[in-house]
Amino acid sequence: KKTGLVANEEYGRGLILPPMEERYNPVAEAWFDQLRFDRSAIPDSYSSVDQGFVTEVKSQQTCGSCAAFAAVGSMEICFAKLTGVHGDYSEQQLMDCGKGYKGNNGCKGALPDSYFKFLHTTNLRLAHESQAPYKNKEAQCYSKTPIYNQGAKITGDHTTYDGDEELIKKL
Repeated sequence: KKTGLVANEEYGRGLILPPMEERYNPVAEAWFDQLRFDRSAIPDSYSSVDQGFVTEVKSQQTCGSCAAFAAVGSMEICFAKLTGVHGDYSEQQLMDCGKGYKGNNGCKGALPDSYFKFLHTTNLRLAHESQAPYKNKEAQCYSKTPIYNQGAKITGDHTTYDGDEELIKKL
């Protein structure tokens, strides 16, 4: 049911990759190169779960909203690590308000980085999951949804399609 890159008529596609010519950004690659060439010591292991930063696993059900779930999950971990406050942000609000932005297709999938770019560009502040609960379908974006401010926000984004396990360790 969770089809990822595989086209499927019954369920949403999920993850969509941009054309090859759009997968290279010299500014982002320069940022990642700082990490690639950094010779600092890397711990043998690290776990955001063990650190207590990871929220409960959620289900996207039959809607191809995996990119929204991945973006919110990543954001929740980063914000918890930064502020010490655990948040439960709304995937539904991100999916609905970000639909149509640079390849975001709601339940029909999105580019892996498009929701981060959307949050950075529009400065949308997300609601709590309880204020905009997941519906397993696309809905209207409500601009007056209360803001769930936990003391952090997306201020930039970098994407690489040339990553490997060593880069992930450094990140």
